[in-house]
Amino acid sequence: MLKVHVARNPMEAHLVLGLLEAEGIRGEVRGEALFTTLQGGAAAEALLPAVWIEREQQGAAALACLARYRDGQGAAAEAEWRCGCGEQHGAQFTHCWRCGGARYA
Repeated sequence: MLKVHVARNPMEAHLVLGLLEAEGIRGEVRGEALFTTLQGGAAAEALLPAVWIEREQQGAAALACLARYRDGQGAAAEAEWRCGCGEQHGAQFTHCWRCGGARYA
C-alpha cells in the first residue's frame, strides 16, 4: 500500500479515490474516523483522511491522475466503462445504476 493523497475532509478523499478507480487504480480511504476528532484550528496531517493505493507500482499513474485533478481536468475521457449488463457509464461512476454491479468486481 502507498499513500498518495492527504485530503482536507472525507468527501474529498472519496472523490480522489473515485478518480483513481476510474483510471483502474484500486485503493482505499484511511483515517476517516479520526477526522471527526478535529476541533477547529489547523488540522494535524495525522488526523486528516488519506488515500492509499493497493499496488505501489501504480504510484506514478496515481500521481499523474492527482495532478490532473489539481489542474481541474478530472478523470480522463477514455476512462468510461461498460457494465456486464451492457449499460455505458462515465468515468466518475464506480457502480452501475441499472444493475448495481461494481466497475471493479
